[in-house]
Amino acid sequence: MNSKIDIKNWLTGAVIFSYECEKNTIKKTVEEAIKQDINLGYADLKNADLSHAHLNYGKLYQANLSNANLYGASLFDTRLILADLNYANLKGAVLFKTVLSSANLSNANLKNTDLRGAILINANLKGTDLRNAILDCAILDKADLSNAKIDYPMFMPDGEFIAWKEVNGKYIIKLKILEDSKRSCATTFRCRCDKALVLEIQNLDGSKADLSEVVNYNYKRCTYKVGEIVEADSWDENRFNECSHGIHFFLNRELAVKRFRLNIPQ
Repeated sequence: MNSKIDIKNWLTGAVIFSYECEKNTIKKTVEEAIKQDINLGYADLKNADLSHAHLNYGKLYQANLSNANLYGASLFDTRLILADLNYANLKGAVLFKTVLSSANLSNANLKNTDLRGAILINANLKGTDLRNAILDCAILDKADLSNAKIDYPMFMPDGEFIAWKEVNGKYIIKLKILEDSKRSCATTFRCRCDKALVLEIQNLDGSKADLSEVVNYNYKRCTYKVGEIVEADSWDENRFNECSHGIHFFLNRELAVKRFRLNIPQ
């Protein structure tokens, strides 16, 4: 027997999408809407059972998915900007490259979730369970992680080591991170420190530049002079605020050279 299900706008009550089929469910209806490239912005999906749903490339801006069951769901490259996922179950879900900027994920279950490359800038992750989540290259800048359960390791050498920084799209600076330098990295390839010794200024091709100093005009003016220690204007202890204050660098020279092609801000 056929049945029809309406997806409504949680703000106005207007019907966004209707679907009728045999043994219909909210999961089938949402999947069909996304298959038809329907914009489900502001969709009221509170408490919806979407376990193992295929929601790839979905447009769910400001959708209400609070307390929704998204266990094992596939949300590859889905747009969930400002969406409400409070207490949602996303355990084991695939959120590869999913955009969750300013989304509310407070108290959500993200255990064992694939969040590689996900954008979580300004997201509310208070009390969220992120244990065993794959966070490689996820952007968590300015996300609220208070009381969150997170066990992502910080891949950063101890003591002194060599690092690399691209400046103004022209030069690579060879740095020595000092024994007592504060250092930090989040989930991407980019790192921060509070101070470093400038060893050499190189051209992009690896040859030595005919310069003793170079000024970086990105954000605040900062001068890098060979043989001198450069210090950040201030230091942010939150490792997940990777775009915050500090001397930004890469552990690998090749990554520093490729910074623009990787679209990694510095």
